Amino acid sequence: MRLLLGLAVLGAAMTAWPAAAEESGMAPSGDEIVVEGKRIDKKEIDQFVGALVNTPGYGQIGRYEFEVCPVAVGLQPHQTDAIAKRIRAVAAAAGAPVGKAGCRPNLLVLITVNPDEFVAALRTKHPGFFRDPIDQPVDIIRSGPTLAWHVEGRLDQDGLPATVVEGGASSYYSSSSMIPSRLVPATRPHFLAGILVLSVESLRGLSTTQVADYATMRLLARTDPARASSTTPTILTVIDAPQDSLVPTTLTNWDLSYLKALYGSIENRYAGSQRGHMQRLMRDDLLGSKPQN
Repeated sequence: MRLLLGLAVLGAAMTAWPAAAEESGMAPSGDEIVVEGKRIDKKEIDQFVGALVNTPGYGQIGRYEFEVCPVAVGLQPHQTDAIAKRIRAVAAAAGAPVGKAGCRPNLLVLITVNPDEFVAALRTKHPGFFRDPIDQPVDIIRSGPTLAWHVEGRLDQDGLPATVVEGGASSYYSSSSMIPSRLVPATRPHFLAGILVLSVESLRGLSTTQVADYATMRLLARTDPARASSTTPTILTVIDAPQDSLVPTTLTNWDLSYLKALYGSIENRYAGSQRGHMQRLMRDDLLGSKPQN
């Protein structure tokens, strides 16, 4: 399958363009999972869930349904190892499935000198990184100097890979497990791979924990930092914030709660229903209220 992202392919991709500088200027890291945010308001929770992922109500919010296997490339080995280890820890805390040592990488954090030129070279050398199994182009989300995208597959209502049907000029997914309805779609998306490309210059002064937590929030969900409220504490601000501004030192309790809600939310629903369930889960987690089913 052309989307299998083995380490050999990843190594070839990184050698296609200069990697990051030897000295990244990154700060020491901490061990805590989250830092506390500000006073929590129910309305702001609902807005946070509604804003981060730009999926219309009749669409579907994707996530990893099978094991997450992170790898980072482009810094010194002790730094990239720390980033991958941290992503694993946060993914496990969020309830996402995490692969064992030696698994095939499918969450990639690539650090280079010039992300735009690197992505252009990667697109030329490995175009399969930019199209899904039915040959639809991926949606790249840019935030400042960073670029992130996901390659999605589809699962049927039983959680099995949906059949790809060749349809002449275009292919499509088919599922015979159940008949779709207004509440339950025939198939649902899942992430085959998530890729984040970062500029080494944008990481100066940040710790490997901050970089890993930012990558986790960008890739465990298809979040867009530009959609995050400036008043809600989130690790998504660390890259684009001015150099002298205060930013979270780790994932915030809002961030982790969002990921827990995404990975704990009900399957086989449209985005409007997914968000409603996630909002209830986040309220229960952050406010201590009892979730409603």
